[in-house]
Amino acid sequence: MKIKKYQQQPLQKDFRVGIILVALLSLAFGLYLVDIGISALATLLSFAAFVLFVAPYVLAGNPALIKVLRSDSATSPNRIWLAALLLWALVQIFALATRQFAFTHAIISGTWLGILAFLVLLLPQRQAPHALDYLLVLLIWLPIEIGLLHGVSIPPARGLVNPLELVGLVVLIYAYLVVRTFEVGFSYRLSGEDYRVVILDFIVFFLIAIIVGMLTGFLSIARHMPSFTDLLIRLAAIFFFIALPEELLFRGVIYKLLEKQFKGKHRVRTAMIVSSVIFGLAHSNNRVAPFLTIEIGGRAWDIPWVYVLLATVAGFFYCFVFIRTKKITAAAAIHLLVDWAWYAFFD
Repeated sequence: MKIKKYQQQPLQKDFRVGIILVALLSLAFGLYLVDIGISALATLLSFAAFVLFVAPYVLAGNPALIKVLRSDSATSPNRIWLAALLLWALVQIFALATRQFAFTHAIISGTWLGILAFLVLLLPQRQAPHALDYLLVLLIWLPIEIGLLHGVSIPPARGLVNPLELVGLVVLIYAYLVVRTFEVGFSYRLSGEDYRVVILDFIVFFLIAIIVGMLTGFLSIARHMPSFTDLLIRLAAIFFFIALPEELLFRGVIYKLLEKQFKGKHRVRTAMIVSSVIFGLAHSNNRVAPFLTIEIGGRAWDIPWVYVLLATVAGFFYCFVFIRTKKITAAAAIHLLVDWAWYAFFD
């Protein structure tokens, strides 16, 4: 991997920020491990695995690093096979060490990663957007969404972090930010204007959500607030394990693909609406009342219609922030505020 002289300073600057974030996340996770009281060996293995799988994802928030990786992927595209094999092997080693290993799970996860690596290799041969793009997105997202890759967790038997979900996220980042060269502003450095846009849009959406939520019975004021420590830990967990991954998928990739797919002067608006509807429908498997029951083929489906509606509207606001700031981390910031406020103040 060749780093040009002009890239060294910004690379090191953002790398330091990434290291601090990884350290803070690891500290919070370490406190959680101590609190749950598992064995010393399981604690050590879980902590090491957490750092190992979280670090590549968090450190990818470095624009200079993405540019370096783009040059490297163009000259050595087949390295994706080695990276996929290494990540799969690390998951299996952790599974063996913590007695979570299952042959069937190893085969399924290995096949999944192999198919993803093969599709990533085909990306440069196509013009975006292409059916291959949507296939790759579905194959990254759906197995995780339906729980096909469940079986190994950090820490064991607790299900807090699924290492394969982080591996899939790294593949998504590599495929679209590195290979496809999508510009999504994956940087932790936000300007004052970025924060202003995030806060104003959060206030507007929050008012809409409260009105709709209260009128439909979807929201109710929490009787007891979580502890201050819990709120701080939840803040970091929501941002890095819910808000940012979902924004990278739905705004950073799906919206960008749709924006390129649609033609005409209304393509941005159309892409915003369609990607927001997809985002809303992706929440239809959540068991949050009230429900709309739909019968299809003699089978009843309970759709959490208010949740889907509010998620769709929220997706539109997140997309607006992404377009205004040109930073996926700004979209993740408003997403964080929405989810954190819901957790802190409402049932």
